Order: sequence, then structure tokens, then C-alpha cells
Amino acid sequence: MLACLQIIAVNLIKSNNMYTLKYYSTFKDLSGNVVKLEIYKDMDETAVAEELLLSADAVSIEYSSDDLFKPLKQSGCSVNILTGKILTDLYTGKLNDVILKVYKNDSLF
Repeated sequence: MLACLQIIAVNLIKSNNMYTLKYYSTFKDLSGNVVKLEIYKDMDETAVAEELLLSADAVSIEYSSDDLFKPLKQSGCSVNILTGKILTDLYTGKLNDVILKVYKNDSLF
């Protein structure tokens, strides 16, 4: 049985952490753009990255629009993953323990 797991990521990254690529996925959107998703975890040991299967509505990025003239815009990203196992290494209570990078046609989105 496949379960749908939703990941919420915040785009704040501390520079002193050691991030290791844990999961990745590549797909084309309806416009033909190549979208690449990378999920990193703050960890000291090395790991072999696993490919993930994403649902039809794979990645959704939302931007806060509370103040048009605010110099920094906050954003959030939801990722819908289809998996038969529980990805316990993505559950964390630490700030910035898991980060997410989304590329569209090889440009960080």
C-alpha cells in the first residue's frame, strides 16, 4: 500500500550545518520543464541518496504576501511523496534539520 507523505520545508538555512543528500526526484511539469527535487538532512555520516516517487501534484510553493514592500518574502513548499515505507529520518523537531531544494530547468527555484 502506498502512503502519501507531505513535507513542509522552510527556506532558512544555517551555514554551519553539514547537509547530506537523502532523497531526490526528477520529473517534467505540464509545460515540459524539468523539475528536480532534492531533500537534504543535517547529518555527519554519508548516505546513499534514494529516488522518490512523487504524486501528480508533486510540488507546491506558496509565497507570503502580507506586505508588498517587505524586503524578504517568506515561502513554504509542500511535496507529495508516494511511498510504501515510513520515512522516519525526515521527521524532526530541530529547526533546519531537513532542507529542500527545487530546481526548474537546472535553476534553483
